Amino acid sequence: MALFSRIKKSTFGVTEEGLTVLCLGLLWATFAFCRLRPIYWEDVWWHLGVGQYIVEHLRVPTTDVFSWTVRGAPWINTEWLYEVILYGLVQAVGLAGVTFLKTGLMLAALYFLDRRLRLWNAGGIERLCFLGLTFLGGWPFWVERPDLSSLALLSALFFHIDRDIAESCVCRKTAILWILLFGFWPNIHGAFPAGLVVVSLYAVFVVRLSSSHGRRVIGWALGCAVATLINPYGIGLASGIFRNLSGHVEQIPEWLPPHGLPFLFFFVSLGLTIVSFLLKKKRTWDDAYAAGIVLLFASYTLRHARFVHFFMVCAFPYAAHQWLKSQWRTSLAERLIPWRITTLTAASVALFAASVISARRIQGGVSLADSGYVKEACNFIDAQKIAGPFYNEYKFGSYWIWRFKGDPPVYQDGRQASVLGYDRLMEETLQAQQSPKTWNTFMDARGIRAALVKYPPLSAGIHPAVFDQYFPRKSWGLAYWDDLCLIFVRRNPDHASLLRQWEYRVMKPDWTLESFQDQLRRGRLDRPALRKELDRNLALNPDCWRARVDLHWLNEIERTLARTSDSAVQ
Repeated sequence: MALFSRIKKSTFGVTEEGLTVLCLGLLWATFAFCRLRPIYWEDVWWHLGVGQYIVEHLRVPTTDVFSWTVRGAPWINTEWLYEVILYGLVQAVGLAGVTFLKTGLMLAALYFLDRRLRLWNAGGIERLCFLGLTFLGGWPFWVERPDLSSLALLSALFFHIDRDIAESCVCRKTAILWILLFGFWPNIHGAFPAGLVVVSLYAVFVVRLSSSHGRRVIGWALGCAVATLINPYGIGLASGIFRNLSGHVEQIPEWLPPHGLPFLFFFVSLGLTIVSFLLKKKRTWDDAYAAGIVLLFASYTLRHARFVHFFMVCAFPYAAHQWLKSQWRTSLAERLIPWRITTLTAASVALFAASVISARRIQGGVSLADSGYVKEACNFIDAQKIAGPFYNEYKFGSYWIWRFKGDPPVYQDGRQASVLGYDRLMEETLQAQQSPKTWNTFMDARGIRAALVKYPPLSAGIHPAVFDQYFPRKSWGLAYWDDLCLIFVRRNPDHASLLRQWEYRVMKPDWTLESFQDQLRRGRLDRPALRKELDRNLALNPDCWRARVDLHWLNEIERTLARTSDSAVQ
């Protein structure tokens, strides 16, 4: 018996079918509203910068043209067409185009997942549960990433394959369409090898069942493989992808194994998937194919967190399929017959509340801290004509590309998995940061003359300023700071005029609040000079929270000292 699959009765004129449609509509609205958020992922900026470069130069760069550290190194960019589309959207509708593209690709991936559930005769409440769990499991990566294009394509591919399995045939028109899509895929994102592996597993599965049918599927798989050669790098693209993935990218959190609360629903889904296959008593070749897909995606996801949403959309539905074929489902459906209307009504109320809350939280714009949007700092660099070479934090490199277009060139950015040598550069940089001595030796050896850096991790208590050691005053001067970053420049003739006008000699923004208060109370700071520096900073960045807090405490200390002085006089 299908759970909530047929109209059985109505209450107050509301049918099960009507409630199911209402619940699903509210669920899809919640999906969309939840992700209409400010731009979060910092890599979006270098994708925009590359898209602009391609449009303006009418060529896809095959070597690095944006950095000074690995300039000219081989660059395998499998996302160039996505970048052109993204840049075109931003040119047409502004930065909102980034959010629209992200949301559209996410909904497309979930749409084809829903098509698979309907293909397997899932009932309304089952669709709600599996779609909701998939969305929550992939939550950390529903962001502005080009891999959402691969996810949408993979989701559509799995629907096509599952439909062919259910109908025991290959639709010739759809097969031809997929050959064309595989020609498009390598130019929009580098996960097309996963699609080829899925098609190959399907071909092996079909050959075991029918030799004639298997030959057609093998021919289709070969056509898809040949189509992937339509790219700027030809046959070298696949080897370049695997070479880059074999590099040391463990410095980036998304390349580490998933862990922590954000991945709770993924681990729940993985556990349900394992249980669904272990409880299966009679296994068929269909189950072997599904188990192969689950093993493929689960093994890679457990190594790299960035593939969590791929597991949820591509592999987890086979747990749903196992459930839909099980005796447990029939037994539960019979027990829930009296509660179906009540369950759907409660679900509709909960989803309505969720959609309203999500709609009220819709925001546009940019999440400055999360996306490394250091616009004001880059404006300062440009206005003051600060001379490089520059060092920049990894998180700020992507916006640097979008802002400066390679002039001045970037030190490092988010292309670490596609530009040869970037992984070694990042490893050397992290090693140099282990101590002030190794850091200064590293900066001297590379001839770095200016640095755009982020603040140290938040801490409490009274501590010395970290950058006093990493950027000692005898060699460096602090020329700029805001809530996101600081700019240090070398003391040399080129920067003499800049430092005379802009250097912060008293203020040390990387102090903890307790350290700043302690320095004020002990009278170790030149308060008039400090006030001038804070006023100058606020004139440049009126919304700077750090400067406002420091100015507040400076005023408090001065009022306290004034009251103490008045009491002493009396």
